[in-house]
Amino acid sequence: MKKYFLVVALLFLVSIVDAQTYTFSNTTTASVNSTAVTLRNVTVSGVPTTGMVLRQVNVYFGNGSSLYSGDMSGFTLTLTDPSGNVVNLITPSGSFTTSGSSNSANKIFNIKFRDHAGLKTPKAQMTATSSTLSKGYPFNQGYYKPEGNFSSFNTTTNVNGTWGFRMSGYSTSYARTFNSVELIFGPPFVVTDIRGTNPNQSCANRQCFQTGDLFWARNVGYPTNQASAPPNTVGGCGWNGQKDNMAWFYFKASSTTATISASGFSTVQESSVFKTTDCSSYSAVTGGCGPSDLFAGSPHITKYFNGSYAGGYAWNQGYSLSGLTIGDEYIFVLDGQSGTQSEFYIEMLAGGDGGCSTLPVKLTNYEITCNKGKAELNWTTTTEINNDYFIVEKAIQNNVKDELNFFEVARINGNGNSNIEQHYTFLDQTSNNTILKGKTYYRLKQVDYNGVYEYFYPINSNCIGENHELNLFPNPNKGKFTLTGLVEGDLVTITNNYGIVIFEQEANDRNIHIELPTHKKGYYILSVKGLYQVQKLKMLLD
Repeated sequence: MKKYFLVVALLFLVSIVDAQTYTFSNTTTASVNSTAVTLRNVTVSGVPTTGMVLRQVNVYFGNGSSLYSGDMSGFTLTLTDPSGNVVNLITPSGSFTTSGSSNSANKIFNIKFRDHAGLKTPKAQMTATSSTLSKGYPFNQGYYKPEGNFSSFNTTTNVNGTWGFRMSGYSTSYARTFNSVELIFGPPFVVTDIRGTNPNQSCANRQCFQTGDLFWARNVGYPTNQASAPPNTVGGCGWNGQKDNMAWFYFKASSTTATISASGFSTVQESSVFKTTDCSSYSAVTGGCGPSDLFAGSPHITKYFNGSYAGGYAWNQGYSLSGLTIGDEYIFVLDGQSGTQSEFYIEMLAGGDGGCSTLPVKLTNYEITCNKGKAELNWTTTTEINNDYFIVEKAIQNNVKDELNFFEVARINGNGNSNIEQHYTFLDQTSNNTILKGKTYYRLKQVDYNGVYEYFYPINSNCIGENHELNLFPNPNKGKFTLTGLVEGDLVTITNNYGIVIFEQEANDRNIHIELPTHKKGYYILSVKGLYQVQKLKMLLD
């Protein structure tokens, strides 16, 4: 949660998001409608002088009630740090249009600048293949590169002080409503370059990504005519028919919602999000049918105009997904229109925590023993990463054809992070109070601090509760006796001292009465082999 501090007459807001990220902003609105410079200062303080860079600059224009922000052609945006270093975010030669364009093509936008080679400047993005004015400018999605770069800022020893944000333009035809500028400082972004390795060129070879991951990727030289890719229509989502040069990513949902962005395309690309378990069957995801889902309904964001998404776009693309099942796997598929190729900058913003790491908990010695007729689970971990707790679940199967319906019986706290052996145990106090007529199963569910979980395979109990312990009476006897504590299906066997079976019968009740046809005096072994374990009783015949 952001904590805001009042600095100067409500003009400047500073928030410390966490120990390593610092955000400062100026939210004093202005109408920019001439070549005169409009200045908004941002006061930065408390940022460490080492290990920090200017990570991102966010600029928001729009009056909050209209779809129009004003003609942005010929616009200039610059940023100056306390040491006088200047970077051009947008210049007239690199503005949104090459000449004054109509107001209908320039909408409200919230543009985010990052300095990375995988991104495009607004001008370069506008002139990318098929990025025409008729389709509008969705600058609110993804990230853009400034016309200059942040390198001068990031070599400055002290970023604390007054930063100047300057705006100007040449047209007075339309009012440009400035809302805010935001500066974000922190450690440099870690962007993994996978352009040369092509690890994501098929569904079977898809690239895992999770919250916070940034990849500089491409769909260059991938297989063509991938007919086994998702169908042209999935759950009403019609996307692409050619399926050439596809790039594949996947994530495991850690929340019922997730957000993804892809930026920096140089050609028309089409993307969608689906759910799959076997790379052969696909189902639709709410919000996953083309990035246009993210651009509708509010005047505060840019919309696509004059055209459907069916043919793809060269603009930045993004997804706001909902209705996800935590723990399930989802895929992001990108396909170049008519086989076009492009590099791109893709980020998992939220909803996919921990899905790419190796198993956070390595489990050994996972077994059930019997403790006075009660089931006792014992397990050992050799490694734990962010292990919050274990849930012990139980299911009773009365018939081998029945599904296992597990229910929670206990929660055991984990040890968080550990690289030494940790031992856990759970004694099911209810196991001896339940009359069982079938198998009892237990399984473990391990839950991380962020809610991500995994299941360990179920194992069946081999314990009969105390009120299920075998008893026979009378003992000694003359070959006639009653055996109690059985479970339906138990196999009762009696052998003599030579190991020869003299009696065998399957129990259909908890108690059976046995009469041996012939017997000699001496000791006999009565064995019960059932769904749980083999139990033996010595019996004396007289």
